[in-house]
Amino acid sequence: MPDQQELNDHVRLRDCFYVWKLVYKWATHTHPNKPKHWVTARYFGMFNKARRDRWVFGDRDSGRYLAKFSWTKIVRHQLVKGSASIDDPALTDYWAERRRKHKPASA
Repeated sequence: MPDQQELNDHVRLRDCFYVWKLVYKWATHTHPNKPKHWVTARYFGMFNKARRDRWVFGDRDSGRYLAKFSWTKIVRHQLVKGSASIDDPALTDYWAERRRKHKPASA
């Protein structure tokens, strides 16, 4: 049985490939009289200089590009223990410790 990391990698690759297929299909549909290599040269390239990935969809004029799912870091969240309720006065210390360790993300 695959571990959680392998599963996440598989899902992210699948989703990235799905988005790539949609974008490529759009690009070839938009330019039906152009060859495939022209479409890839126009819309795909190394737009993100920090990554050595030449299959990034973007616009050469503006420099904007579509970020890939695989570039997003996976953040694991600490689960709340069983029946721990924030309203239970006996668990005040548990919730205070949890808030101290895990700062909530600002919106």
